[in-house]
Amino acid sequence: MAVRINGEGVASSLTMSTPAAVEEFNSISASTLIDVPAGCCTQITLANVGTTSIDVQNVSMTIERVA
Repeated sequence: MAVRINGEGVASSLTMSTPAAVEEFNSISASTLIDVPAGCCTQITLANVGTTSIDVQNVSMTIERVA
């Protein structure tokens, strides 16, 4: 998984998880600072950047405005 800003991946947000068995779940986490100019907007998404499909459950994204 990785954070994408306006469709472009953020390399520092790349996370990986390799389960040892089927139905074995893992937690992943990333923190990314995104600079958005005043009066502008930005599209922030989470994306599966791997080559296989994944099941995602209980996704949480926290956005904090820092002045």
